Amino acid sequence: MTLSWGVSDFATKTFTVSPLDDAFIEGSENVLLTLSGPTGGLTLGTPSTATLVITDNESPTPVITSVAPGFGTIAGGTAVTITGLNFTGATSVTFGGFVCTSLVVASSTTITAPTGTSPRSPAASGR
Repeated sequence: MTLSWGVSDFATKTFTVSPLDDAFIEGSENVLLTLSGPTGGLTLGTPSTATLVITDNESPTPVITSVAPGFGTIAGGTAVTITGLNFTGATSVTFGGFVCTSLVVASSTTITAPTGTSPRSPAASGR
């Protein structure tokens, strides 16, 4: 793409970048823009480069790659670490249909949560 200025032309020049949308989850992508090759004895000022960040508009689906430990008691409270991808923004976790009492999204790849209490547990019924 070429941007051109005429003699005594000090106007701002713009151009449009139109990314092609797709259904792929790609994350942000960077494009390095560079002004170069001035003619007519002109020189470039600084900065002569810029980075354009194109933000992906598809929402990534969480993917679980492991759960440890893989067992617990019906009393609940077993500390569990879930690893995978795209956990940012997670708000709840269930194990066997029982909601965890709390969860910590440690990173986009790790959640820690204690298992919930089964209604069949003596702890749940106050016994």
